[in-house]
Amino acid sequence: VFNAVTDPAAAKVVESWEKPGGNVTGASDWMDVGAQVGLMIEIVPSIKSVGVIYNTAEVNSRVQVAELEKAAPGLGIKVVKVGVSSTADVLMTAKSLVGRVDSFWFPTDNIVVAALEAVVKVGEDNNIPIFGSDPAHPKRGVIAASGVSMYDVGRSSGKMAAAILNGADPGSIAVTKGVMSKMTINLKAASRMGVIVPQSVIDKATEVIR
Repeated sequence: VFNAVTDPAAAKVVESWEKPGGNVTGASDWMDVGAQVGLMIEIVPSIKSVGVIYNTAEVNSRVQVAELEKAAPGLGIKVVKVGVSSTADVLMTAKSLVGRVDSFWFPTDNIVVAALEAVVKVGEDNNIPIFGSDPAHPKRGVIAASGVSMYDVGRSSGKMAAAILNGADPGSIAVTKGVMSKMTINLKAASRMGVIVPQSVIDKATEVIR
């Protein structure tokens, strides 16, 4: 039983979401990237381009960036993506995007998130708003992020494990997707990046860092 695999079909962990097959199933931490981009625009309506740094070797990152590229054009946003292969590459890559983008967005990429604070500093130094894809990211300095509750994702996989222990066939249990139920806003981070978060957004947040 896996937990928090963004796209298990793309990662070839299962045959399909509906019928995993074999001896495996689990819970995905799939996020609605379109909704995340919509939140960015709601906070900073002037955004026209977004920079995204990601590890091209990480399947879940490629999937999220592809979703970003699908969603952004319909909202009038250009995506500028740059691949990295190690945390050491992240800071210089972020600096190289200054002047080319007017915002940053983070996927749930293990390499990039490990260096998140370095990119936050670039955003603060250059008044570039930075947004995340996990509601935990604002606690580390990005302005906002909406997503699923990892607690709920864990509970889903736990229920699957219990069902399997009671005799259920893993391969016949559909992979679950979490519900976009959390939104965290960091008002201090917004201020450091020269952004004023609208009260309408604050009112919708499930957590506000003041």
